[in-house]
Amino acid sequence: MSNSILITGAIKTKQLIFYCVTSFVSGAILYILLERTDNFGLAPLGGDIFFTWICGSYPNDYPFYYIFIVSVFYALFAALFSNKFAKSNIAGQTGWLSLIILFTILASSPFGGILTYYLDMRRGYFPDTWVYILLTKGIFEGLFSGWIVIAFAFPYNLLCVIGGYFLTKIGSKCF
Repeated sequence: MSNSILITGAIKTKQLIFYCVTSFVSGAILYILLERTDNFGLAPLGGDIFFTWICGSYPNDYPFYYIFIVSVFYALFAALFSNKFAKSNIAGQTGWLSLIILFTILASSPFGGILTYYLDMRRGYFPDTWVYILLTKGIFEGLFSGWIVIAFAFPYNLLCVIGGYFLTKIGSKCF
């Protein structure tokens, strides 16, 4: 292997870690701030009857698990598209960010569904077919409801998009 490949790989690894750590920490801090300010009477990650019917209260009972899942996938896609993001004008950057967000939602939703089913089982009953349930129902429910969970997480979702733009911009310039 040439040194340039190793250097490029090291830079991308640092960028990936930067995106993952900073998005998780900023997402967690934002969650705590919204929770402490009462967020207009809503739970930061959604909180009405319809939302609770879809995935229970798990995103608000265990918010940092869900924030971490999203942070990992955001980091992967932000690092993947950071060069194109950095070379684009504001309209192009908005387009790349939209793509990063779309891929992040699609990739993290199945894992959020698996986590929801796991947390539900942990509260009471692990059936004999628990792995099958996690890998079928968990993935399906995550794909079905992930975007709904994010839609109900207002203003958390909007603030994360704005923060994600600046975080992607900083990471694409620093690495």
